[in-house]
Amino acid sequence: MPKIWLLKLLNKEYPVLKKNIIIGKAFHNVREIEKEIDNNTNLIYGPDAGEIKEIMLESDIAISAGGQTLYELARIGVPTIGVCVADNQLESIKEWGKTDFLEYAGLYNKNDIITKIDELLKILENIKIRESKSKIGRKFVDGKGSLNIVEILIEERKWKFYF
Repeated sequence: MPKIWLLKLLNKEYPVLKKNIIIGKAFHNVREIEKEIDNNTNLIYGPDAGEIKEIMLESDIAISAGGQTLYELARIGVPTIGVCVADNQLESIKEWGKTDFLEYAGLYNKNDIITKIDELLKILENIKIRESKSKIGRKFVDGKGSLNIVEILIEERKWKFYF
């Protein structure tokens, strides 16, 4: 992500929206992306974790692949459109879709992906829907993962720990 078709869709159908595009090291089409930017497109090259967090905090909506980033977006509460770009993401992204935090657009290489993302963006234009999805995401990821696991293990197993 982003594929050129996605940036073209956003520029054509949503020209006034500010678009922050994170360009990772694995991108092979950077020059193509740079040719498609408009005045509302900000390309961020190789940001660190802190910079990514700031971008997320400033965002109303995210379009993301289905990896670990979904948990980070949920924790911050950014309503997300998920696009599956690898087989190992499919189960996770579908499960997130069941929570109503994420809208699943489908596989990146399907013919209807552009139409599906456009439909989902139109749904997410509604601020009440975005607020609801934001609350759901934050409910599922509270930022206390390790502590929650330890508490569950202690409670369910009645384990005793000696330090």
